[in-house]
Amino acid sequence: MKIFTLLKGILICCLLYISLPKNAIAQNGINLPPIEGSCIVETPCLSVRIDEINPSPDNPDDLRLVLLYDINEGGTCGTFQNIKSEATGGSPVNLNTNEIVEGEQFVVLFVNREDFLADPEIRIDAHSRVRFVLPILNININVNIFYDITLVTGLEPGGEPCIAIVPLPVELVYFKGKTTESGVSLEWRTASEIDNKHFEVERSADGKTFEQIAIVEGHGNSVTPINYTLTDTSPLGGTSYYRLKQVDFSGPYEYSPIIAITRESINAHTIELSVAPNPCQNGDCTLSIRKPAGSQETRVQLKDISGRVVYEQLVNGQSETVELPMQDLAKLKGLYILSATSGNAVMHKRVVLE
Repeated sequence: MKIFTLLKGILICCLLYISLPKNAIAQNGINLPPIEGSCIVETPCLSVRIDEINPSPDNPDDLRLVLLYDINEGGTCGTFQNIKSEATGGSPVNLNTNEIVEGEQFVVLFVNREDFLADPEIRIDAHSRVRFVLPILNININVNIFYDITLVTGLEPGGEPCIAIVPLPVELVYFKGKTTESGVSLEWRTASEIDNKHFEVERSADGKTFEQIAIVEGHGNSVTPINYTLTDTSPLGGTSYYRLKQVDFSGPYEYSPIIAITRESINAHTIELSVAPNPCQNGDCTLSIRKPAGSQETRVQLKDISGRVVYEQLVNGQSETVELPMQDLAKLKGLYILSATSGNAVMHKRVVLE
């Protein structure tokens, strides 16, 4: 009778072995062969897909990856003990077993942008424990199932992109400015660039009407942070407003947020004078004058390096923006001195005409 019971138990074990959900048995249980996929891998017990890849909001050098897990537990799937997620350029993240319940779970990974884009791979190690009860032999059998999954964010078999790992055309990290002895110093930083031809730096006295004061060349395509600087050497007095106009090679453009920079008011005996853009091409530039309170008239003169006056104009009003006549300046090339005189107050500026 004992022999019959033993043989019966062995037969049940054999049947159980045949019915196990995986095809490789190791000494410590069932061990899945490595599973490779693109954006999604699906098994009866565990499915993983890449839900999104976006720039990190906190660090421009990083990307934020979101993985979505669909977990089935119970029966032949058992109970998941641990799930470890790791991507190229990042640290492993463990999904706490207390958080693992039936249904979808999110895991967020932060990776170094440059490392991940060079080798866009995500590795998943999961461990589930299945308990089988053999009532005739009155014993329990615990079987461990190990999942080794690799997700690759390349192309799926059909040739369609799995998921776009494409940063924003130009991802601006910051744009800021401050007053210095040389003028207004502007700084900005990009986290990534695609098709970036140049930045047009624009300035306004009222925050509504802007004029271009400079062009700064972009870096085309880049996935690494790039710093830009520009000094407005002929700033306006009081509060000025600045913005960037980012222009693609293909023509589209976008504006940055507007920043306001306040300079100390000029004293009662000085003139502030600026020309934008400077260098001035083909005479297409604008003159801005802020002069002492109470002054009625300002004489503006443009002189060559020998001191010869090549252009002259009288300007009324305390604060003026003057459109210089292109037909008079377009024929002039080289370095000139622009001066503004109002009573005893005099201001000089160097101007390059191209």
